[in-house]
Amino acid sequence: MIDQSKGHLAGYKESDTDIHTLTGYRDVMRSLTKSKQKLPLRSIVNRLLSRAEIKSSAEPHMGMSLHCYTNFTSPLRRYTDFLVHRQIKAAINKRAITNYGDEYLTGLYDRQNIARQASRETEQWLTCQYAEQFKGKTLAATLCHINSSGFTVRTFDTGIEGFIDLRKHPDKFSFDQLTMTLKSKTQNFQLEQALRVVLKNVDMKNREIIFTIAVEQDKEEVR
Repeated sequence: MIDQSKGHLAGYKESDTDIHTLTGYRDVMRSLTKSKQKLPLRSIVNRLLSRAEIKSSAEPHMGMSLHCYTNFTSPLRRYTDFLVHRQIKAAINKRAITNYGDEYLTGLYDRQNIARQASRETEQWLTCQYAEQFKGKTLAATLCHINSSGFTVRTFDTGIEGFIDLRKHPDKFSFDQLTMTLKSKTQNFQLEQALRVVLKNVDMKNREIIFTIAVEQDKEEVR
């Protein structure tokens, strides 16, 4: 389990390893790959990572296990790609390299997040249109995100993601943030769990896809 206050894996044999360091994170992830655990610990640890930030100083990229990291595309897709191209060109031609300050890069990062959010909303709108044809269908899915209110599932065949709200469920569930599990007296849910779901509704206005858990008595063949 994760002790988020200390950055350690509580109750795990590597409990003295600090996952806030690149070496510690890499060692823990390698160990988890080799070990057999009841919980999907790799997925749980990965959810402790924050999104990569744009900075002027070289810092580790934990997810890629690199001491420093940058990226760019060619042809250009983002303004940050243009900045990196400009710096590489200056280095090749042995000219002074412009050092963009953290304040400038933070503002650029914020604007990129706005563009990223607009892109996500467009993709979700198109996904909702596509999902309409599956309303009422029973589908095979996997649990990919979880919180105290319920969890998000991703269908195997289509990749459609939607939420299952457990707040009004007859059972009372308790959420364990350390193990990323929801438990009641009769049911347990955890990350990467396979389950059958029914696409209940598509809310085009709010761009939301709502699933429910398929009842055990449902004999409809999973698509």
